[in-house]
Amino acid sequence: SNGGKLNIALETSWQVKDVESLAHEVHSDQNLAASIASGSFRTAGMIVAPCSMKTLSGIVSSYADNLVVRAADVILKE
Repeated sequence: SNGGKLNIALETSWQVKDVESLAHEVHSDQNLAASIASGSFRTAGMIVAPCSMKTLSGIVSSYADNLVVRAADVILKE
């Protein structure tokens, strides 16, 4: 997410591209059609970190206006 990218820059010595290179897949936080937004995408769970109050509120109320909240909603449903 944009907030996560900002935290990387402000709170670590890492570059965003270095963190993204650790992932198997990277999606835009506006891509609600990404594979992780589907119940058929198998996971063992999900951690949202960092998690702003806006994101937490979206997860709690299922207001999926970005990929992080949509994926968390799907994980809770499954």
